[in-house]
Amino acid sequence: MIDKNWRAFLSGKEIIFVKAIIQETFEAFFKFAKEKNLFEGDPYQVKVFEIGLSSRDIQGIQPLYSQSFNFQYIHSRSGKVEAIQTSVVKLKDSLRKVIGNREYNERLQVGEPIISTLQKYTDFFVAARNLGFHRNTESHEKLPIEETGFALNVASDVMTIIELTPIIIRDQDALAGVRQILKNLLNDILIKEDPALNAFTDDETEFKEGITDLNLSTVTIDSLETKYNDIESKLDVISELIEDNKIATFTIAEIIQELQPSISSSDQIEKIREGIQLNQENIERILQQQQLEIEDEKIQKSEDLNPEKEKVLKMLKVADALASPFNPTKAIKLAMEIKEDVDLNKSQSSSEPEIISDIGSSRAVSLTPQQAIHEMQKLQKKIKQEFRCKNWQNIAQGPFREKILEDKILSQQEFLENALIQQRYELHKDIMDTQINSHLGNEFFNILKSVMH
Repeated sequence: MIDKNWRAFLSGKEIIFVKAIIQETFEAFFKFAKEKNLFEGDPYQVKVFEIGLSSRDIQGIQPLYSQSFNFQYIHSRSGKVEAIQTSVVKLKDSLRKVIGNREYNERLQVGEPIISTLQKYTDFFVAARNLGFHRNTESHEKLPIEETGFALNVASDVMTIIELTPIIIRDQDALAGVRQILKNLLNDILIKEDPALNAFTDDETEFKEGITDLNLSTVTIDSLETKYNDIESKLDVISELIEDNKIATFTIAEIIQELQPSISSSDQIEKIREGIQLNQENIERILQQQQLEIEDEKIQKSEDLNPEKEKVLKMLKVADALASPFNPTKAIKLAMEIKEDVDLNKSQSSSEPEIISDIGSSRAVSLTPQQAIHEMQKLQKKIKQEFRCKNWQNIAQGPFREKILEDKILSQQEFLENALIQQRYELHKDIMDTQINSHLGNEFFNILKSVMH
């Protein structure tokens, strides 16, 4: 069932795993922001941040996406410091306004580290915020939701969080659990969306097979046993799901049970119940407000005209002026508007973009640890195919990948100086040197340079 599988992302150990990734990524983001002079101070001084990062439930993080923080941007040429008060979700757009749309896009195209990294963090936080909305739906909507689009949205946000976090995911068992849910969901969707199915015709062969199955003469002990085992396995799955749901959320009853040893008064327990209920109501209001903000952003962006639309608008104004009786005031106003546009275009084309000096001539691509692992795994297959080597002779092998991420290895020199890598390199020096000095070796070390640590 599609409903069962998208809900599985949002319950049990899976949601606890994803929540921990979000909390760690918040810490990593503010560390990055401080290193790049985008933020000063201690985010833990903001009460919402402290509560969100210590929360045992993913909904406790939700207020962080609306919280304004005091960011800043230092212009590299003038040294001017510009204050930016905004949320983590809107920081990218706020920085675009400060830098200028054209220059921001140029920096993004060449892969400037600050801009490209910030882009990934923004996509991460948007997905994390969406997951809070999905979790709210899962909690309150008890009727099955079998829509393919909705289920894929949930899966997309979960996988975006996993792929874009700069944190190295060490709990590979938990990650495997999430991937299994994804596989189950996709299998169910493939069955539902099978292109061979026709809404208005029936499969006659399936109908005939159904009749044959009802023929008692064909029923054997083996077939009964097979059906029994199938039912038993399904019951086991249901049992596991119920068990997962027991672990899934920290309910009021669980919290009170945990606190009971230190609380003797029933009045105090009732106050705790009321406090938790009030907190839940506050989160509900925050979720509603965030959804309204998203709608406002969509409307605002749709109203912002791009340069091509502005040209069309000007042309329509000119046509209107030519078609209507001559009006000196109107004509002068139109001429002034066109002159301003020409002057603005000239100044934009003559100004040099304020590019930070650490950018090379070729496009740099920032990779999160998960993306880097995927790229190195693909490269490992290419190397194996091209050089006919064993996995332990491959420069992109699993143990090397682990060391690269753990020890933050960024260059060929650091790679060869690592103790474990050096030991294995000495045993297979000839074949590894051939790989290192090839175009695939160059691709491999470019991946190392691109990892977000």
